[in-house]
Amino acid sequence: MFFDDAFSLFLQSIGRSEEIDFYLKKFRQSGSDLFALIVPDAESVSQAPEMLRTHLYFLSRLGLFPAVLLTEPVASGQIHHFQDDRTFRIETWKKEEANFSLTAPEDHRTLRVIHSERGLLDTLHRLVPSQCKRIHFVRLAGAIRTNSGESLFHCNPEANVRWEDGAILNLCRELLSNDSGIHLSVTTPFDLLKEIFTVKGAGTIVRERSEINLFHSMNGVDRQRLVALLQESFGRRLNDESILDRMIEMHIDSRYRGAVLLEDYQGMRYLSKFAVGLQARGEGVAQELWDSVLAQPGPLFWRSRRKNTIHRWYERLADGFHRLDYWTVYWKNTSSNRIPELIEYASNRPEDFSDFSLPAEGEIENDH
Repeated sequence: MFFDDAFSLFLQSIGRSEEIDFYLKKFRQSGSDLFALIVPDAESVSQAPEMLRTHLYFLSRLGLFPAVLLTEPVASGQIHHFQDDRTFRIETWKKEEANFSLTAPEDHRTLRVIHSERGLLDTLHRLVPSQCKRIHFVRLAGAIRTNSGESLFHCNPEANVRWEDGAILNLCRELLSNDSGIHLSVTTPFDLLKEIFTVKGAGTIVRERSEINLFHSMNGVDRQRLVALLQESFGRRLNDESILDRMIEMHIDSRYRGAVLLEDYQGMRYLSKFAVGLQARGEGVAQELWDSVLAQPGPLFWRSRRKNTIHRWYERLADGFHRLDYWTVYWKNTSSNRIPELIEYASNRPEDFSDFSLPAEGEIENDH
């Protein structure tokens, strides 16, 4: 009973229960026995072995079975941190063996620690993406950082980062060159579960930039896919799909994982819809969409429900905001004399979605 209580408290400390439930369901439905490869550096294993083992054990308690990958020339000095724990099973991949199977243990009671006698890049090239498409690099240094020391929540392979992070970014670039769809993240042994189970994460996701297309009418837009994205993101049905025809700007991810729709209001852009699909949340699509919006000139304003969980992000993006009972209204690049007018318009504008929720799985609130 004590451990069950401790386990529950630990999960609660990671993030919101709805986020954890959403990601847990997503991972369990992936259809793969192997959840991920966990690739710790030598410092993580030698200086924080208990924390690393605890996070891995909790993953197994949740029904997710990763494999730990240790490679030479440092693996031989790290193995002993796992040898005396019956939760883990050590398997050696000898250098003369060309292939290795990552299928999960049949008893589902032990976690595999793969001791590869090859180097890291060679080993990963033989396993990714053929046997695994989710890799979490774990290191004491944590997230990748810019030259000014700022942590990057999302990073493309060509980003300008500090010298110390050049090697890990080059490794990610190599892996993405073989398959741009793999999931790569960099975090600490203390934040592994938070990185995995929360939208914001606790490290850096490395992936290729999204292709954001700009449309000024519905010509060329897949209406059906756009409506599906909006309804999935908001968890409610559009009252009238014809509202799409009055949009003057639509920034849409080429894979329809996210979209920003803007209307005209007396020469100002009103951000009507900001939608990110469930599967794309936490991957940086929202920031890429926002950057695309800012690349277009003109004043901008929008509203969001007071209970929206991403209000702090909006507050950082906006030049100013005003809280009302039900809505918060934000603005950017707007003349101060027009602020009362835009607050009045945004706060009284009718909603475009029904009041009834769709049976959407793992809904994370994102209303505007």
